[in-house]
Amino acid sequence: HVLNLGDSGLHLIRNGVSVFQTNEQQHYFNCPFQLGMGSDDSPLDADYYIIDDLRHGDLIVAGTDGVWDNVYEQELLELVANDN
Repeated sequence: HVLNLGDSGLHLIRNGVSVFQTNEQQHYFNCPFQLGMGSDDSPLDADYYIIDDLRHGDLIVAGTDGVWDNVYEQELLELVANDN
């Protein structure tokens, strides 16, 4: 089970391919959903995912917008492949 809010997220990588990723949530450009003071967003606004087909060897990579803003999917896949 995955609960994701805002511009953090995750990729499920299987055999060198990203087979699933969460969606980014934004009110408008450069204004992601977020929790904290000054925000009306709540955990109830998060997207809820059930990943029920995990397999041995799958890799879950979770990151904040600091990762996803600077590492493209292809770069992520290359990094993972080079680490194995």
